[in-house]
Amino acid sequence: MEAGSESDTLYPNYEWLYRDLKQFTLHKLFLFLTITMAIVSVLVNVFTLKSLNFLWSPIVAASLFYSWVTYRNTAFSRMNMGGKILIQFLSLSLLALVLDIFTGFSEWSTTYVMPFLSVAMTLLLTIMAVTRKKRYKVYMGYLIAAFFISLAPIFLFVFNVSMHIWTSVTAITFSVFTFLGMLIFSPRQFKTEMKKRFHL
Repeated sequence: MEAGSESDTLYPNYEWLYRDLKQFTLHKLFLFLTITMAIVSVLVNVFTLKSLNFLWSPIVAASLFYSWVTYRNTAFSRMNMGGKILIQFLSLSLLALVLDIFTGFSEWSTTYVMPFLSVAMTLLLTIMAVTRKKRYKVYMGYLIAAFFISLAPIFLFVFNVSMHIWTSVTAITFSVFTFLGMLIFSPRQFKTEMKKRFHL
């Protein structure tokens, strides 16, 4: 019999297959435990609501799901770092909002957390875009997305869910400076990315 051509699929690497199966099981197990603990916390809260008179289960559930998103986003996601940063910003902002709402809504999440998180996100993406020149175009796309996200805090103040306007103005100003920096220092790549993102 003639020897067949060499193929990578003839002798699979069982060590890698086992590790992938193990990670897949841990991923599903963590999700199952997250949902189970969230449901249990809601049930316990419902049955003790008369005596405690406090809705604490949404805080627990939000914290659990934030932990699951963080775990999945760091351990299993193949998304590049820019996408992971955006997901962390959105999930952490949502967690802060839930904590604020169910502890009396003193508006600390909408006044301070969201604007300054957007500043941190834009700064981190800018640093990564500058230091990783080979993936500059990729991070530029995330920077454009961060620019529009940073405009959101001003609407929080307009709709009277933020105590101070200066935090929103700080986030917008920082984002505008970053936007101008991209326009001035890399006009060609910036215009190309804008056309790609908005189909101009």
